Amino acid sequence: MSQTVSPMVRKLTMPRPSKHYQPVHRDNSGPLSESIDASADNRLPARAIHVARNEELTSSIPVRGVARDNRDILDVRLGEWTGCITTKEATPRPQVTPEVSKRGRRRILIQKYMFQISIVTANGLGIFATWWFPHYWYLLMPFISAGVMMNIAMIITLLVNLLYRRCYPEKPLIPQTPESLVLLVPCYNETKDEMERSLNSLVIQKGISDHRRCIMIICDGRARGYGMEKTTGEYLFEDILTQKDYRVRIPKAYLAWDQQFMDVEVQRGTYHGVSYFCIIKQQNQGKRDSLIAVRSFLYNYNIRHTNPETIFTPTFFGHMASFIKESGIDYIDNLIGMDADTVFDDHCISELLRRSRFEDTVGSVVTRKVSCLPGCCQLLRICEETCGREVLLKRFGYCPVPTDGVLRHVRATASEDRNHVCHMLSARPRAQTRQALHAVAYTDVPQSWSVFLSQRRRWTLGATSNDLFLSCAPGVQWFERILACTNVMTWFLNVFIFASMARFIMAMFYVDAWIIFCFIAIASIPIVYYAIIPLWHSKQWHEAFRFWIGCLIYIFCGPFVNIAILLYSCHYLDSFGWGKTRLVVSDDKRDVNGQATEQTPLLQRI
Repeated sequence: MSQTVSPMVRKLTMPRPSKHYQPVHRDNSGPLSESIDASADNRLPARAIHVARNEELTSSIPVRGVARDNRDILDVRLGEWTGCITTKEATPRPQVTPEVSKRGRRRILIQKYMFQISIVTANGLGIFATWWFPHYWYLLMPFISAGVMMNIAMIITLLVNLLYRRCYPEKPLIPQTPESLVLLVPCYNETKDEMERSLNSLVIQKGISDHRRCIMIICDGRARGYGMEKTTGEYLFEDILTQKDYRVRIPKAYLAWDQQFMDVEVQRGTYHGVSYFCIIKQQNQGKRDSLIAVRSFLYNYNIRHTNPETIFTPTFFGHMASFIKESGIDYIDNLIGMDADTVFDDHCISELLRRSRFEDTVGSVVTRKVSCLPGCCQLLRICEETCGREVLLKRFGYCPVPTDGVLRHVRATASEDRNHVCHMLSARPRAQTRQALHAVAYTDVPQSWSVFLSQRRRWTLGATSNDLFLSCAPGVQWFERILACTNVMTWFLNVFIFASMARFIMAMFYVDAWIIFCFIAIASIPIVYYAIIPLWHSKQWHEAFRFWIGCLIYIFCGPFVNIAILLYSCHYLDSFGWGKTRLVVSDDKRDVNGQATEQTPLLQRI
C-alpha cells in the first residue's frame, strides 16, 4: 500500500555515470526548425511496412543536437537494427459513423440505467427483508458476512503460510549476474516539480549500483495542467532533461492501440549520470497505449533474434534498441514501473528485486490484494507471461469500439495495471505475484472532495469490473475466483450491508447474548489483524500511531464514504474519462504573452 505524504524537498546525491553508457558526442545542441507536421489531420491509417522497402529512411528524419559527422554515426547505429523486426498490419476496425456512435451511446445509457435499477432493487429488497422479517436474520448472514469471512480466511492462510515458511524456508533464486533494469515513467500532465521528484527518486536508489539500468519516459500527448506554463513534454525537453545527445521526430513510429500510426518525438541523453530515453507522443491515447508500447518493445528487444512481428516501425525500434544496447543491456530482465506523481523510497527498487527472486514469480508489488498490480510501484519480469503477444496485445491491448458495453469501456480506461495482471492470471495461471511490503512509495493525495470522488470512481469501477472478469474468466485460480465474486457482491450490496449493521445493533435487545458475542468476536478478527500490522511493518512509532489513527477513521467513517463513492460511481457510470483527477487546460485562450489565463477552459482527459 502506498503511503501518502506531502511534497518534500530532498537533497539529491548524484550517482557516478554508469560505466556501461556510451554517449553520442554532439557538436551542435541548438534548436532545429520543425519540418514534420504531426497534427491529427496528418495521422495516417495503419498499413504494413516491410523492412526491405521501408519508406522511412533514417537520413530523412530531422535530428536536433547532432552534427553531420555524428549524424552518420547515428545512421550506422540504426542500420545495425535493420532486419531485426517486421511491422504488423493493422487490425481492421469497424467504421464509426454518427449512427453507430449514437447507437453505442444509447446502449451504454440503457446498461447504466439497468445497472442503477438493479442496485436499487437488490439493496431495497435486502433492507426490507432485514427489517420486516428480523427473526429470519440468519438467512441473510451469508450476504452480510461474506467479506468478513473472506478476510478471516486470508488471515488464516497467511498465518499458516508464515509458520510453514519458518519450518521450510523458500530459497530465493540468486542470479549469477545482477538483473538489468528499465525504469519506466509514464506521464501525462504532471508539473515540473512532480516530474523532478519522481526522476530524482529513481537515480538515488540504494542497493542497485551493480545493476545495469536506464530510464524510459513516455509522455501521453502534449497536455498542460491547470496553472502550468508549459506542457509536461516541454518541461521535460526544455527544463528537466537538459543533458541530451540528440532529439528526433519520427513520423508513424508505432501502431497505437486504436490501429493508427502514432507520431513521436524522442530525446536521448543522461539524467544525473543515468541514461534516459524520452518519448513524447503527438496524440493523447491514454496511459494504456503508453504501457503497451514500452512493454511490447522490451519484450521484442529480448527476442529480436527471432525476427518478431511488432507494432513498431524499424526506425523507431532502432532508436530504442540502440539506446538499450549502448546502456550496456543486452537482455532486459525486469521493468520497474512507477507513476509520474510518485516518489520511491531509497530502498524501494532493491526490495522489489528481493521479492521477485522466486520461482514462477513475474511481478513484485506494493499492495494488499493479490489481484492488483499498482502502476505506481511495481516490478514486472519481461517474459511471455507478462509482455507476450497474447496477454499484452490481444487481451490487454483491445481498444473498445462505440458499440461495446459499459464493462469493456470501464476496463479499457480505468485501472490499467490491474487489468493487465487480471488478463495474465487468466491466460497464464502458473504465473505468480508477490507482495513487497517493505518497498515503500509516496504520492500526493487529493486535496478536495470532488477530486477524491473522481479518483475513487475510477478505482472502484476499475477494481469491480476486473473482479467481475476474474469471476468468469477461464484459468483463474479457485480461491482468486471466490475472492473476486465476494468483492463484487460486497460492492453491489454495500447499502444493504450498512443497513444490516444497524439492524444488528437493534437485534442485541432480543437475540441471545452468546450469539451476539460470537458474531462480534468473529467480526473483530480482521480489526485485530489491522491493529497489529505496524508491530512488524512500521520502522518508527510515529508511523504506527499514524496508521492506527487512520485505521480508526476507516472503521467508523469508511462505511459512509463507501456508500458515497458507490452512489457517485453509479451516477457517472457512463463517464470513461479521468474526470477531475487529471484536468488539462486548452491552448485556445491565453494572454498576449502566450500564458494561460484563469478563464482558460478545462478539458477532461480522453
